[in-house]
Amino acid sequence: MDLICPAIGRDLARFEILLASYRRFWRAPGRFHVFVPDSDRAVFAAAIRGLPGVVLRSKREAIGTIPYEMGCAGWFRQQMVKLGAARLVEAPVYCAIDADCFLAAPVTDDLNEDAIPWQRVDQDRQEFYRGAAEALGLEDLPARRFLWRPPFFFGTRVVRAALERIEKVHGESWQEVLARQAVWAEVAVYHLMVRRLGIESLHIDAPSLTHEPIRWPHVDVEADFAAWNVDETFGGSYRFGVIHSNTAIDPKRVAARLAGRFDG
Repeated sequence: MDLICPAIGRDLARFEILLASYRRFWRAPGRFHVFVPDSDRAVFAAAIRGLPGVVLRSKREAIGTIPYEMGCAGWFRQQMVKLGAARLVEAPVYCAIDADCFLAAPVTDDLNEDAIPWQRVDQDRQEFYRGAAEALGLEDLPARRFLWRPPFFFGTRVVRAALERIEKVHGESWQEVLARQAVWAEVAVYHLMVRRLGIESLHIDAPSLTHEPIRWPHVDVEADFAAWNVDETFGGSYRFGVIHSNTAIDPKRVAARLAGRFDG
């Protein structure tokens, strides 16, 4: 299993927390691909220097130049990187993790092609699925439309099949098609392709995959952060934790709460 993370310069402090947790808890074979803009390459190169298995890559390797030329918003470019990485990784499964996540327990290769976890939130996100379906040339939407909590696990062959289908249906690159879509989500593209291939049985619901102490929607971020029981995050029930960057909590405060958790 490979790990991939799209990041930009302002994510560096959060990424360093993720990197510390990776050194402590990642036990799976495979490589850690870090996708960054060319302009931020130097600062991330310094952060990962000397770490075996960590590969620094340009985001353009995953998505080319078209999304930039078409003015695609940064949030959607990040989702494109998570999909485009499927054509670069070698493992049958890869974990797409955001820079504001961290590992909270050992991650091994028990998360594999026969048991791909997803932590689905049962919300009717019609708009994300409609855009993904249009890109894939599909008409039938599932009765239940989910979002996922990060990180996201992808079967490599499923994502590759989705990108190939988008290109076949539209006769142009998948980047062009998705850059034109007003609203879509990478997890919706993935879920629809899983259904198309009839392999939902190879996925397992993992409701305790990630601990998210700041409740969504973000009503009282400071109160939730103050009440965060870090021992619960690292108590063995969860594999990951996340303090979302859009909470605007200073990563230095997050690092202080996590002090000593990644030692050893």
